[in-house]
Amino acid sequence: MHSAKGSQVTDNVVLFPGFKKDSPPQSLEEIVGQVTQNRKEHVEGVMMDLIPDLIHLFGSYGLDINSDEYIKDVAMIMESIKSMVSRQYKLPHSFHEMVDTIFDFNYNEDNSVSYTYKFPKDEE
Repeated sequence: MHSAKGSQVTDNVVLFPGFKKDSPPQSLEEIVGQVTQNRKEHVEGVMMDLIPDLIHLFGSYGLDINSDEYIKDVAMIMESIKSMVSRQYKLPHSFHEMVDTIFDFNYNEDNSVSYTYKFPKDEE
């Protein structure tokens, strides 16, 4: 056994460090699973990028989002954004059904969008 530029060579075989890279997906199911995982990671990345900017924006308008009074409102906003981004990538989110049930929208003559919302208890 002798050394060739830091590698060990034995009988014309180079021994590489003992780590193994993940192999590429081997089936359609594995490809779909990897794409889904990549989309989930992207959604989380978008949220990590947006949250500090939104918090700064709220603060610039004088909103005290750290107050216990508003924490649930901020959580609702953040999850709503996560729901929207998830829908873009066809990933499920627990808000989708709620949004589809509560909100309705129309296009106006000027191509702007108007929306209405109605909570189930409002129908009684």
